[in-house]
Amino acid sequence: MDEYKEKDFFPVGSTVKYKCRPGYMKKAGTYSSTCNRNRQWSKVQELCKRKTCGHPGEPDDGRLLVTGDFDLGSTAHYKCDEGYRMIGKSTRKCKVLNNKMVWTEEVPYCEIIPCSPPPEIPHGKHNGMYLYSFYYGILIKYTCDKGYPLIGNASIYCTSKDGLNGEWSGRVYCGETPCPSPQIKNGRIVAGVSSTYKYNQKVSFECIGGHEMVGSREIHCQVDGTWDPPIPVCEQMVQCPPPRDIQNGTHNNQKTGVFPSGIFVKYTCNPGYALIGEATLHCTNAGRWSSPAPNCEVVQCQPPPDIQNGTRSNQETAVFPSGMLVKYTCNPGYALIGEATIQCIDNGMWSSPAPNCEGGNCDIPMRLDFAELTDEYQKMNSFPVGSLVQYKCNPGYVKHPRMNASSICIRNQVWSEVQEFCKKKSCGHPGEPENGRLIVSGDFLFGSTLHYTCEEGHILIGESSRQCALNGKSVKWSGSLPECHPISCSSPPNIPHSKNTGKYLEYFPYGTTVTYTCDKGYPTIGNASIYCTSKDGITGEWSGRVYCGKTQCPSPQIKNGRIVAGVSSTYKYNQKVSFECIGGHKMVGSREIHCQVDGTWDPPLPVCEQMVQCPPPPDIQNGTHNNQKTGVFPSGIFVKYTCNPGYALIGEATLHCTNAGRWSSPAPNCEGKSCGHPGELEGGRLLATGDFRFGSTVNYQCEEGYKLIGKSSRSCALFGKTVAWAGDLPYCQMTQCPSPQIKNGRIAAGNSSTYKYNQTVSFKCIGGHEMVGSREIYCQVDGRWDPPVPICVQVPGCVNPDIQNGRIISLKASDQSVSTITFECDSGYTMKGQHTIRCQHGNTWDSPAPICVKVVQCQPPPDIKNGIHSNQETLFHSGMLVKYTCNPGYVLIGEATIQCMDNGTWSSLAPNCEEIECKSPPDIQNGVRSNQELMVFKRRMCVKYTCNSGYTLIGDATIHCTDSGTWTFPAPHCEKSQCPFPPSITNGKHDGLALQKFTSETSVTYSCDPGYLLIGKASIFCGPSGNWSLPVPSCAVMHCPAPPKVIHGRPVGEDFTYGKSVIYICDAGYSCIGNYSVTCIWNNSNSVKWSEAPRCQGCLAPPNIGHSKRDKTTLEDFPYGTSVTYHCDPGFFLIGGPTIYCQTSGTWNQPVPQCKRREYTEATKLPSDSQVTKDGSYQIEKITGSFIKNTIHSKINKTTTKDLATTLNPGVGGEPDIERFSEQLNGGNQTDLQKDTFSELRNCSGVDGCPPPPLSGSTKAKTKTVIQTSANVTLECENGYVRNDSSPVQAQQIGWDASVPACTLSKQSSYNFATIGFGSVGSILLLFLIFGAVMWIVLLQKKKRNCTCEAQRNYYVVNYEDSPL
Repeated sequence: MDEYKEKDFFPVGSTVKYKCRPGYMKKAGTYSSTCNRNRQWSKVQELCKRKTCGHPGEPDDGRLLVTGDFDLGSTAHYKCDEGYRMIGKSTRKCKVLNNKMVWTEEVPYCEIIPCSPPPEIPHGKHNGMYLYSFYYGILIKYTCDKGYPLIGNASIYCTSKDGLNGEWSGRVYCGETPCPSPQIKNGRIVAGVSSTYKYNQKVSFECIGGHEMVGSREIHCQVDGTWDPPIPVCEQMVQCPPPRDIQNGTHNNQKTGVFPSGIFVKYTCNPGYALIGEATLHCTNAGRWSSPAPNCEVVQCQPPPDIQNGTRSNQETAVFPSGMLVKYTCNPGYALIGEATIQCIDNGMWSSPAPNCEGGNCDIPMRLDFAELTDEYQKMNSFPVGSLVQYKCNPGYVKHPRMNASSICIRNQVWSEVQEFCKKKSCGHPGEPENGRLIVSGDFLFGSTLHYTCEEGHILIGESSRQCALNGKSVKWSGSLPECHPISCSSPPNIPHSKNTGKYLEYFPYGTTVTYTCDKGYPTIGNASIYCTSKDGITGEWSGRVYCGKTQCPSPQIKNGRIVAGVSSTYKYNQKVSFECIGGHKMVGSREIHCQVDGTWDPPLPVCEQMVQCPPPPDIQNGTHNNQKTGVFPSGIFVKYTCNPGYALIGEATLHCTNAGRWSSPAPNCEGKSCGHPGELEGGRLLATGDFRFGSTVNYQCEEGYKLIGKSSRSCALFGKTVAWAGDLPYCQMTQCPSPQIKNGRIAAGNSSTYKYNQTVSFKCIGGHEMVGSREIYCQVDGRWDPPVPICVQVPGCVNPDIQNGRIISLKASDQSVSTITFECDSGYTMKGQHTIRCQHGNTWDSPAPICVKVVQCQPPPDIKNGIHSNQETLFHSGMLVKYTCNPGYVLIGEATIQCMDNGTWSSLAPNCEEIECKSPPDIQNGVRSNQELMVFKRRMCVKYTCNSGYTLIGDATIHCTDSGTWTFPAPHCEKSQCPFPPSITNGKHDGLALQKFTSETSVTYSCDPGYLLIGKASIFCGPSGNWSLPVPSCAVMHCPAPPKVIHGRPVGEDFTYGKSVIYICDAGYSCIGNYSVTCIWNNSNSVKWSEAPRCQGCLAPPNIGHSKRDKTTLEDFPYGTSVTYHCDPGFFLIGGPTIYCQTSGTWNQPVPQCKRREYTEATKLPSDSQVTKDGSYQIEKITGSFIKNTIHSKINKTTTKDLATTLNPGVGGEPDIERFSEQLNGGNQTDLQKDTFSELRNCSGVDGCPPPPLSGSTKAKTKTVIQTSANVTLECENGYVRNDSSPVQAQQIGWDASVPACTLSKQSSYNFATIGFGSVGSILLLFLIFGAVMWIVLLQKKKRNCTCEAQRNYYVVNYEDSPL
């Protein structure tokens, strides 16, 4: 206080009191300090706090920016909304004025930014011609007269660059305005020379030698006929002398002869030397280098540190120059952690920190699934820190290249992480069976298993699965590739009174269909066709059975049961019968059976068995079962349990009575469903005595100082079919007391927006009032204040006077009454009278209250050069604002807004407008800029940056000095040229995947996946600008040509791209040979092809035989089921069956026949018991006797009955009576052969030959039959005998070529020889042919000559007496 300010001595025990400075107010506490015995003043609390100015107000169309409070010293900032400008000052401060807290200045206001009227343009008009004002955001649209095209946007809008002055966003032109020819002194145009320069045309310049360009190198013709940027200027350059050479170093411009101002020179030192001084110099505008040349001094490192538990090399060395190495080693029992060798590098630092030597051991190295320790480490049992172990791959694995196969015991005594450096070996593709497929669920690597399956109609022969397993040191697939063989059926069943289409087929593969035709009078029962199928996928069987004629089923009888539907006297095909069992029995089998076509019932008749019963199922708590009213529970009956709502079934829900008379499982239980955790309370706790299941209840309780909002308990209840906690979760609300209000007083301490439990508030009454009650109150747990809020009662004194156009700003109290008050006038008014008045005894003021009268006006604000002010009024009242703005290209220096003060003067001097300049543009590392010699940069000047070779400019290369005195963009910077990661391409890759960086001139080469073709150049390059050369190639899928054509088949499919497949379908009657699916596969790097196509095969065309004709000669191959018939030419006879059939196997059912020329043989006499009767034409009319039975137990040339007829009739063309002749041969009693058996029979006169060969040992035939030379003879034994040899014998001129076989008695009781000949199916083994026996020499009486029997398929013997016939 004032009374202590003049004192300079304070004895111990002295007390001083403090008062708050203006702008501060008292807080509760002690305002005094005492001089203590230690001659120190007792501590004074900060008892004064800042007063508040209240809310400063907020302008329309603007906002208040608040960063703190509204107390003394705080600053309020204002900002207008976009499109508005501020009139007044943008800041106000809270300060003390005449002991009153006030905000400086007035609240500014925000007015919308106006624009001048839009410009009128020749040959055009706009839609704003009838508007009076133009403000921020308004849009004006122009239209051009006919014949004048619109240049630029048709619309412009009112905007602002500085937030103060409005301007139009652009300019519209109707018709083009040419630009003048650009002229540049000391320079020339290098691009864009033209006789005329039109809109948007560009021109580039360069300066002649010794000059440098100021401005932009490239300008553009604008729509208004001006150049932008302006035409540059070429100024003469200042040069510097060549830079000084330095020892042990060099600079980067050794070959440069001229060094103009602005050029940079960079010095570098040789390896092992360090640069002392500025590394980069530049030639200044004064023709001098910016600094002296640097020096290169030898680089040295500090001595390397010693390490604990280890040592280093070069202990005796004192100096460590650049490049010197130091190696560290650890004492025994310690491991080196870090780099063992460090090097002194060029910057005088060691290449890495010194290592450490640490003790400790790791456990046994980790076991890996894919690898094991190498042999040298497997027997070790001690692994100190720093130990390294190596792994080798287990069998079946191979090591990844470039991957580390080791682990190190690191300092925390654990092994370093081991990568999976071994990969599984591959067994390769295992192959795929024909008519089958491979089922792969993973890969073909070691340990994998794959499965095979066959296509429908085929059976798997071999193992169905294979595993990729070890095979020595390599891996291979176990077992061998299985095969898929077609499933076949046996011959279709023969049924009475029918025939089928499989008569001529020998093989019936899966899917073959056979159709039956019933004889007349026998109707077809069931489907007429059956097909070869399989139920088990292994054995072929026919799909059904066909019946010809009607059948009946036997009357069905069932014991302990009865028929309930379908009773009949007879049961025909497809008739059905239903059964039921009598009481106490249950049915085993089907309740309904059907009469089948073969007279059987299907399913079979059921059986009624006596039932086994179970005891009644047990009841369960909180649940029930579905057979409550059932008294008997036979075996097989089911009982289903269900729980009451809110309960869940635990156990089997369904039980059944077993055949043993017991229930299949114990009865289940019903437990209450869980509602889950009911939730916790913040500021409270959950009280639960059990679980959280259906029916349980939990309670909540709040901590002290909190109040429970909501119900205090919740129950787990049923909601529909689910359970949940009833009601909402309550919450604990912190106890709050109401804001304490005190009339004629205020809160002195503890003021807050909310008042919580246990919070304290202190009060103080205003002057002239005293407090009744406690000064300090406390917020209680129940939300009440205790003690109650006090009251402030008035103390007798003077009454405060009112003042118009003013206010009281300060009150001073003496004891209990107000003694002094201070007044202040409103803005625009001045005070007449005393600012301060005092209350006297008698409760009167010492002088009247003052009055506030309006102030005088200010003089008009001064005009400024190169600028204007906003208010052109003639009268300037107190409080009026005037805002100054500068013309374009000038900047305001001083206060932009001045105010007319209450004293009739302006708040500050008028500002000045100075021409705008930008600061010098910054230099950049590894690059240079233009205009190095300039010191002043005026608006619209530009500076261009370029980088040194090998560096890329990041940012805008050219920056401009704007009208606001700033550069348009931040200065760019130069980074070492580097391209991003090369772009990826679909279905391809590049060879740069392993690289991390891609510097200039780096190239990568692309390649496509198999089946894709590279489009474009294969390689791209990283250019100096850090961009990859374009375009990037692409990979297009390759296309196969149209699938190959297949005879008698066609491909199905439209997608011929790589990897896609088409399938082939053969025409009816043709089989697919090979894989029915072909795939477009990779052929080489430039082509794809189809995999091998299948063939659609029937039978190949049968050969043509000599002297014959056949039908269907136009076909090249034949579908299965077709036939070909041969016919011999006249004079030839057919050997073999005339018709052959194509089988499903693609082969003919029998060999083709042969056509032989008719021959004549010399007759021999018949045996004495045989006789030939001829007609008048010498044709054989009848043969009597058994001329063939001239051997013992043997027959000659026995084939079929048809061939036998041919045997007896050489050269015969007609069909013999086979059946009749067969009876004559086999009957034994009939010995006559009638004339009609033979159509023609002639002899061959004078033919040499052989007599029939001897049979049964050495017995010779007694007949004089002559066998022609070179003829084959096949012998067949009689019924009951078998041959001891099967070879044929041939007649030669001098005898037989082999010993004659013998016929011995067979073990069978009978033998049927119905046919004679070669190649018949179903006959017993043919009689032997005789080779090389004794040659018979026949001496002829006249004209002896040889006659050869040439029958190839059938040899015959003719016995008759007279010749010729």
